[in-house]
Amino acid sequence: MRTLIVPASILLFSLGAAWLQFTAEPDKIGDNEVLVMANQTTNISAIDWVSEKQEVHITNKTDALSSYLWVEYIDKKITDDPQYKYFIAGKNGDRLLESLSPLVGIRKLDATTDLETLGLDTPTATLKVTSNGTTRSFSIGDEVYGTKDLYLRDDTSQELFLVDDSKLRNLRQARTTLPNRALFAKETNQASSATLQWNEQSLALSHQNWQDTNSAKWIYTDQPDKDATQIQTWLSKLLRTSVSRSAAPDEDLSNLVPQFSLILNWEDQSSTATYAKLPTDDSWWAKTPSTRGYVRISSRALDSLMEDVPTLFRQ
Repeated sequence: MRTLIVPASILLFSLGAAWLQFTAEPDKIGDNEVLVMANQTTNISAIDWVSEKQEVHITNKTDALSSYLWVEYIDKKITDDPQYKYFIAGKNGDRLLESLSPLVGIRKLDATTDLETLGLDTPTATLKVTSNGTTRSFSIGDEVYGTKDLYLRDDTSQELFLVDDSKLRNLRQARTTLPNRALFAKETNQASSATLQWNEQSLALSHQNWQDTNSAKWIYTDQPDKDATQIQTWLSKLLRTSVSRSAAPDEDLSNLVPQFSLILNWEDQSSTATYAKLPTDDSWWAKTPSTRGYVRISSRALDSLMEDVPTLFRQ
């Protein structure tokens, strides 16, 4: 009987150890790092940053296309007139999730440290991270002179940490670093062909040598030897226009008038951008599947480009 009990106990221990390893949070702590908050990027559902001058509220959403970060940004520089801006986070949104998964500090401070010397008696900001239905709250103190690293307090445990400022930079500078400025999900310079559509007319274009940035150029698909200088310049300008913001939840875009559309084709997929104008203020908007609705784009650039569209179809 003894020979059966020993292997069974070893098996039980092994299974228990394997279960703990499988369910444990990933350990990314290095020699000079301390754990502030264990987490995984896929578990984070919301992030809230509140300071005197701004608020950043991020929600992790999922649709048929993919998951994405929806951001409500509130500029509070003018106390009596806060400005709201909505947008989808770009690549820095992914970097923010990674910096919080897990959140690590440079070092842990003595619990008896005077909060006033750290700027934590009156915090400069608060951070809340919701993951798996649980919200962790942190208070942000002063910057360390010379490094800009930040003092941070876990509001539940009251533990004090020094954290690299890069971990929270995309929250502190959210207005400029977080927005996704791209209209298309893929790099436009890697598109192999395009179709410009206007007034029920279509203009087919090929992106010759698109794999080589030095020799790549747009040409007419049906007339490859025809001078395409004008359409090349026009399309290059159009593809450089960037997204300013998404529409606010209560913003009325029902009167948008579509002006033209551009279909870009890559080797593995295609995407259509529809460009429209709002008559009430002459603003320009555009949408692709990745923007999840219309987004505001530069009106000055589009006004000039639109004037040239009829000429492109007369070439």
